[in-house]
Amino acid sequence: MRKYLSLIVVALALASLAQGASLSKANILALEKNWARTIDTLNDVVTMGKADIGANHTRAAAIGDVHGAGASIANAELRDSIGVQLVTIARPFVENSMRALANVFRDPDLRPVGAGGATYSSLNGFCVGEFANTDRLAPEVAIVWRAIFGNGSLNATICAPPVAASYGVVHSTGTTTNAMDTVHAPVDLTLYSGGLLECYVDTAIATAGSAPDTVTYTGTDINGSVWQGKAVLTNAAAPGATFNVTANTGGTYPARIITAVSTHGASGAYHLRVRRDYTYTQ
Repeated sequence: MRKYLSLIVVALALASLAQGASLSKANILALEKNWARTIDTLNDVVTMGKADIGANHTRAAAIGDVHGAGASIANAELRDSIGVQLVTIARPFVENSMRALANVFRDPDLRPVGAGGATYSSLNGFCVGEFANTDRLAPEVAIVWRAIFGNGSLNATICAPPVAASYGVVHSTGTTTNAMDTVHAPVDLTLYSGGLLECYVDTAIATAGSAPDTVTYTGTDINGSVWQGKAVLTNAAAPGATFNVTANTGGTYPARIITAVSTHGASGAYHLRVRRDYTYTQ
């Protein structure tokens, strides 16, 4: 009898250990941020490589000979190189890890258990069920994950949109008025929820009386509901300066911005664009 009781105790201990070792939201976020960092690093390399290929094309085309060898070499430089997509380069570096995570969700003995006790059979289900409104997958990760498992493998609501996607340009035209060149559909709402925004100064900002200009933005979210947020722009802000837009309701994101109303505007212009809403795990 004692032997059976001992076995039962061991079995319960192992079950408890397995439950305690279940992947958590923090684990998932740490994984995806590492993937994002890897993909983003590769993107920088791809960008530099394309620039170098373009320069070599120009140099090759300038080679002078009566048979046109320079032009032939130049075309060869571009073929299958300048049009390569980031996902093609990034996929081999993270695919095995992504597939391993997908397999964890498929295995009944390994499936993560959420904070409330729910068991999940997919990354999408886990993120939808466990993420707070402020938790979202990085766009780099969403792009590669979908390339492997299909667009339908991730809901738009759990994916942040591509960084620097433009919502339009705001031109300060007076103390309380702005002219805005809006982008009707800045992000694909079948793939991403709205963006966390920033004001990127294009033309130097001058505010009335040198006072900070508080700008109120009104738009709509992914569900078509009204969204509002604010940014505070300082006087004499130079091109390249950025100011964060803060949502009136935390954890909400605009799918589109329709109006911008100032308190101390005067002159200048800036892009409303998506900023990164996550930090990389080193």
